[in-house]
Amino acid sequence: PSITNANGYTWSCTSKPDGSNVTFGNASAASTRVTVDKPGNYTIKLAVTNACGGTANKTQTITFCAQPTITGVNSSYSLDLQADGNELALNPTVTNANSYSWTITQNVTSSNAALSPNNTASTVLSTEKAGTYKVRLTATPISNTCSNQTKDVTITVTGTMPKATIYVTPIS
Repeated sequence: PSITNANGYTWSCTSKPDGSNVTFGNASAASTRVTVDKPGNYTIKLAVTNACGGTANKTQTITFCAQPTITGVNSSYSLDLQADGNELALNPTVTNANSYSWTITQNVTSSNAALSPNNTASTVLSTEKAGTYKVRLTATPISNTCSNQTKDVTITVTGTMPKATIYVTPIS
């Protein structure tokens, strides 16, 4: 608000989500930090006064969102087809998301690599060829006012799939 020779400031919250708490770093300062404990819309009010008793108020509605977080998954893994088999499980912990999407962003030529399932927080990469694969998890936030979060993972696959030879002898 615009007021000449301001000497008093009072910050308050006039509207907030049910059950939420709002704290101000210093509710009597010209500027302050607002801390909330839940995502949603908050209406913040600043009342300014001067020594002559003049007052001015300004309100602003601010949307706070809870960004998705992705933890518990490394940026790179190794998989030896002979020693480990042809699957690698990726099990991150994801918070504040309501949908997930795994995609292969770099595949090996002629590979039948697949992610399954590809729409949950955890997935399994299955492949039969050595090479470098890159996969990405995209977590979509609960609130559409937040941004998607991504986690890229590089998987280096070595070795070859064990081969079995089966001989069939007809019974006479």
